[in-house]
Amino acid sequence: MKKYKITSETKEYNGVTLYRIRRVYTDSPGGWIENESNLSRDDNCFIFDNVMVFGNAKVTDNAIIRNNVKIYGNAIVKGNSKVKDNAEIYGNVLVEDNVTISDDVVIYDNAVIKDNARISDDAVIYDNAVIKDNAKVSEYAIVRGDAIVE
Repeated sequence: MKKYKITSETKEYNGVTLYRIRRVYTDSPGGWIENESNLSRDDNCFIFDNVMVFGNAKVTDNAIIRNNVKIYGNAIVKGNSKVKDNAEIYGNVLVEDNVTISDDVVIYDNAVIKDNARISDDAVIYDNAVIKDNAKVSEYAIVRGDAIVE
């Protein structure tokens, strides 16, 4: 059984047509995708509220995305990750393994966030930075370059 269906409701964002999804078993609205490759039909991953996933971005495994998040480019969010509250993830970003991202965080370029990391409160992560091993980054912190935070 399919876990979501693509509705006929559309909206434009930066020249991209996005389609509202609906969760099949609750008949409740979900977020917005450009195409079916953006949200896996396997496992329990889902996008809620006004979340937008487009381009080559993918949400898979058991990742839960909610509250106005944008994921695009070639970004991948997977594992048991949770992303919420106006976060923006784009470029070649990889988010995996029980990560929590919230509160206006921006992650881009080739950043990797993994292994129970927590990113919050307007932090910006980019340019090959790696955040891992239970690390916490918050409060307007900027992590960039080839930095590794663990």
